[in-house]
Amino acid sequence: MARPNFKQGKPIAILLITALLNAILTEAETRRPNKLKISLVDFEQTQGRLIRLKGTIDQFLALILALAPQHQTGSDLCLKGLSLEGLSLEKDLETLCPDAQTAIAQFYQHSLADQQQALKIAFTCLHHCGILIDQREPGANKTYRHSLLQLEHPLTCSQDYLRQNLHWLFQPQGQWDQGRKPSTSKPSTPPTSPIPPLPLVKWAKLLPPDLSHYTPDRLQDLGDLIPDLEDLVPLAPHLTPTDQILVLESLIRFYLARGDIPKAETYLQQVGLLISGQSAPCDRTLASHYHYLGVYHYQQGDLPTAKAWFTQAQTLWQRQWQQQGQQSGDPENTRVRAASPQENRILQTKLADTCHNLGCTALALGDLTTAASAIVQAIQHRRQLGAIPELVSSLLILGHIRSEQQSLAEAEQIYTQIKTQFSLALGSHPLRADLDTSLGHLYAKQGKFRQAEQHYQQAIAHLEQLYGPDTPRLSLPQAGLADVQRLALLNLPC
Repeated sequence: MARPNFKQGKPIAILLITALLNAILTEAETRRPNKLKISLVDFEQTQGRLIRLKGTIDQFLALILALAPQHQTGSDLCLKGLSLEGLSLEKDLETLCPDAQTAIAQFYQHSLADQQQALKIAFTCLHHCGILIDQREPGANKTYRHSLLQLEHPLTCSQDYLRQNLHWLFQPQGQWDQGRKPSTSKPSTPPTSPIPPLPLVKWAKLLPPDLSHYTPDRLQDLGDLIPDLEDLVPLAPHLTPTDQILVLESLIRFYLARGDIPKAETYLQQVGLLISGQSAPCDRTLASHYHYLGVYHYQQGDLPTAKAWFTQAQTLWQRQWQQQGQQSGDPENTRVRAASPQENRILQTKLADTCHNLGCTALALGDLTTAASAIVQAIQHRRQLGAIPELVSSLLILGHIRSEQQSLAEAEQIYTQIKTQFSLALGSHPLRADLDTSLGHLYAKQGKFRQAEQHYQQAIAHLEQLYGPDTPRLSLPQAGLADVQRLALLNLPC
């Protein structure tokens, strides 16, 4: 499991904390980047020992850069030139981190992208050490940061407040060093004010259930959350096995979407160990694990094994769904359950997802009967759920199945229904390109090469706009376009 690079992160972490404390001391709101919020929490009780931070990586970076408006060059750059109300920290740096001055000099000479990455590493280290307590709200899945900074020394005078807290945080055996590794011993002094527990499970739930159509930039935004989750998993023994599995499966989902198979495999093995340690794991736990095993083997190209896992997962989800229907007086599942609506919705979503994946896998294997049965079931559930992108995805697969069954008119009717009913709701979603590609395949089969070419070109343009010109998603529409253009050159009738 990846760990933060503490050696790389410490100099920039010191620089960040220095900038934040300096901003508190100067109280110069006009100098802060737009919308960056740095505020004292319950000052009467904490006397400046608890600070709330809200802003994006770029806004925190701007605050750091503002400390040194006249950048020095070469190895001579140090904190001597930073505008800190006349306070010099050169000697303090030598004690706190001997390599800090060189690292800070290099930081100021780096490109913007490298500076952003260095600051992200610093944030990750600070969170790992417990110096910053993450408070991000649901939906904040970009470069946004919302943290609490807990200090030891109260806000008295500028020099004492800044210098004493920096030493408490970063001196040898200080908070930075103590937080780098889990400790079984109790802290020597109690915290100065209560800090809420790390919301590990809440963070895990921030990841959407379906990441298959996320563009690289959106996956990168989610990626800012991942190091925090990875670092905290081994430090959260208080979590129940169910919550541990929830967090691990969130990591599995992210890495499968990004195509990082080794990472996904690592977390799948950890979930397997947790399940094997349970005397009688419930159907939901097993079904979820089997589902992710199916996705893993599908991405590995082992379609028969993937189909077997999806089939087992579908059986278990279906049994759970039927049991809930019987408990609510609806054994035939003819209506959406009234009891426990949130739990029912989660269960129905998981059942629909597994049915969809089973349908896709069976289609790839040429088992059209199983594919059609599973996809029709997925469509029924997704209609009830009102999940439009997921419903469109299943309808596209059903159209492909009908096309393979040579029911071309029915396939065209399905695609036309998608275009008529859901185009506005989809907006710029990648499924629009999937629809154009599907229409291109259909019209090519019908010999309507000009119409096919038009749809392939629209799909290619949309995918390039979303993913760039090198995305592997272009392979299908590009291959289709090449085929119909070759046939058109042969002057075959349309």
